[in-house]
Formats: sequence, C-alpha cells, structure tokens
Amino acid sequence: GIKPKYNVIFAGTAQEEGCGSLGGMKYLLKEHPEVYADISIDGNWFTGITFNATGIKTLRYTFKGKSGHSFGHYGKIAITTHALGRAIAKISDITLPAEPQSCCTVTGVYGGTIEGLHAMPEEVSFIVNYRSNSAEQLVEIGEMVEKAVKEACAEENAKWGVEEITYSTETLCDAPAGSQEADTPLVRAFESVIR
Repeated sequence: GIKPKYNVIFAGTAQEEGCGSLGGMKYLLKEHPEVYADISIDGNWFTGITFNATGIKTLRYTFKGKSGHSFGHYGKIAITTHALGRAIAKISDITLPAEPQSCCTVTGVYGGTIEGLHAMPEEVSFIVNYRSNSAEQLVEIGEMVEKAVKEACAEENAKWGVEEITYSTETLCDAPAGSQEADTPLVRAFESVIR
C-alpha cells in the first residue's frame, strides 16, 4: 500500500567504468530529464553508502613533430619523446593537498616501434588520469596539467630553436564531482533501508 511521492524508475546501466565514463547513467538522465534523485546499487551487498561523487578526468595528450634518425637528425629537429618526457616530469612534480582527496597520475605512454628503435617518432602520447572529491580542485588539476604540457612543448622547441612540436588533447573520461550532506533525506532514507 505504499505510494511514492514520485514515479520510480528501475534501470540497469553499463559503460560505468574507464572510458565508459558513466555513459549508461548519462544516457538515462538524458532520456529522462524529469529524474529528481538517484540511488545506485553497485555489488550484491549493502554495507555502506557513498553519498559524494569523486570527479574523474582522463585525457590523452598527443605530441606531433618531425620524424628522423636518432643520430643523423639529432640537433636538427625537436624530439617528440623528449617533449613528452618533460611533460610527464612536470606532472610528477605537481603537489596536491591532502584534502580534498585528489590524484594526478600518468597511466600510459605510447609511441615509437621496436622495428624503428633508432627513429625519433613523429607522434607519441600519454594518458593522464586525475580525480578529486572537489569539482573546483578537479578544474585546478586540469589547469596544472595543461600548463605542464604547454611548457614542455615550448621548452623542447626552444632548445632546438624551432617550433615543430605541437600537441593535441582528447578527453577519454569525464565524470563530474558532486557532494551532498550526510543528513539529507535521501541519504537518511537509504541508511534506514540498509539497517
């Protein structure tokens, strides 16, 4: 005999992790803009409630320049892998506060081939993943990462007196951060359900 104040939608979603970037939930909310609130159940046990959302950004930075022989063209062209290395070093020097909990990690490096092990690759890339429980901190981390990459390219080009190396960015994952108080009606209601 319970009649809810609002209609209830039961939905199963996919594309939640990694490059899925909450794709299932984003699709559900796009198709149902009338949704007022959400309770997501993950796993087959009820032992706790997560009522804040960690924001996640994952980007691929790609460096492009001229290709050449590691010996024959040394000193004549800017080196994409060195620009990438400079950027990663700068990112590794980023210091984040203990609160809000945040991270900034390079999780993959790509470029070159074993067959062309003596060649300077024309294109290389890395993937950086950064997260924060604060939407504002997430933006600040993104600005620091962008600054690191921009400076790295400028420094590598300046070293050789050229402007050959450029970079581009591709967003692979974008999940917004969000927060609410622990004593909101939705959190309290779900807590009583678990109990």
